[in-house]
Amino acid sequence: MKIQGKLFSALLLTCCVLVISLFLLMRGSIDQGMLEYINSRNADRLKSAGEQLAIHYQKHNNWHFLTKTRQAWPDIVRQLIYNKNHLPLPQPKHAEHRPPTRLAILDANKKLLVGTYHPNKPHLLAPINSQQQIVGWLTYPKRQDILDGFELHFIEQQRSAFAIISLGVLLLAAIVAYFLSRHFVRPITAIAHGAHQLTQGNYQIHIDTIRKDELGELARDFNELATTTANNDRARKRWLADTSHELRTPIAILKAELEAMLDGVREIDEKNIRSAHEEIEQLRVLVDDLYELSNADIGALRYRKESVDVKTLIEQAQPTFQHQAQQAGLDIQLDIPTSTVDIWADHGRIKQLISNIINNACKHTDSGGCIIIKLTTQKNNAIILVEDTAPNVPEGSYQKLFDHLYRVESSRNRATGGSGLGLAICKRIVEAHQGTIQAAPSSLGGVAIRIELPLIETSA
Repeated sequence: MKIQGKLFSALLLTCCVLVISLFLLMRGSIDQGMLEYINSRNADRLKSAGEQLAIHYQKHNNWHFLTKTRQAWPDIVRQLIYNKNHLPLPQPKHAEHRPPTRLAILDANKKLLVGTYHPNKPHLLAPINSQQQIVGWLTYPKRQDILDGFELHFIEQQRSAFAIISLGVLLLAAIVAYFLSRHFVRPITAIAHGAHQLTQGNYQIHIDTIRKDELGELARDFNELATTTANNDRARKRWLADTSHELRTPIAILKAELEAMLDGVREIDEKNIRSAHEEIEQLRVLVDDLYELSNADIGALRYRKESVDVKTLIEQAQPTFQHQAQQAGLDIQLDIPTSTVDIWADHGRIKQLISNIINNACKHTDSGGCIIIKLTTQKNNAIILVEDTAPNVPEGSYQKLFDHLYRVESSRNRATGGSGLGLAICKRIVEAHQGTIQAAPSSLGGVAIRIELPLIETSA
């Protein structure tokens, strides 16, 4: 059974149980109410009859008049029954017949004087007062059920009316349950269909919903999942294409050079062998970067963290930076504090991070420019800011600088240097140290790379 059928059945079954329970409760309530009404009415009439008997008692000042003749008690009963406050007993067809009655008179001590009385059964009692004293009791059996009369007819009418109303309510409940189940199941069905489309590779699926409940949130989350999956799929395909491109280029060049030397087009001398070796070295660097980045993506890079003074690390690496900058015709300036800046990090990875940033700046800064490395602290973070001079990158490319194999040149010209993996590796290193890295326009006209790494917390 589908979920809509299950939900419809559950809602309808719940309504049926409620309606049937309500019907039975109302039926019992009407029966009990009718009995209470009849007994209350009989009690009022019994009280009125008791007042009439008190008048008879005052005439004789005792109860002997009830038993002096056989006709005395039936006549009194007949008078009590058929006056304006008569009790609900049938009228005799012939005067000589004794009226059937369940009336009884008890003395002041509730001992039977005349009539029918069963002490073990519930009775209605009405006191008979004479001169402000109870001289006896008039009794009548309390009704326990309704077997005939207009009361039974009234109850049967009410039961029929309630049965019809209950059926109508059940029909209305079935209609409401049907539309309510459709209302809840429709987005679930759409999400199930969308999930099936995702498994088939259709990542462009989108679920339209205007609901504001949990199902609406689930649909919106599904749309976010589909969008993220589509982006990841495009990134994976772009990653494979870019990787293939980067690997194919040095291999093709190396193959061409070796074939030229084998065919005798080029001489097998030190110069040509060195050129082939350079291509192999570039290929090795690329493969190493790919391997390292892949390990970073799957969390396989190892970090041996310890207290690292970033200020000392930059000062020790300054000669290397100066040598790289001089080869590129650039000037490097340091702006670092005199005090230590300690972070909890892997010394080698932080050194690799800074080296990659400086390398990238040296390769993409025009000759004659400069690079400024600034180290500051702000709140609980150490901030490393590397700024360079022109050229800048187009607006919208700053965040893409940290993507796999991304380079600003759409032609991916290898003459510009680099494979586009350095900054991607930097991002993984920073994230592994619970920090952030961002690219933005530099005040010097080039690009500014801002790195924030948490300082070691010191106890007060």
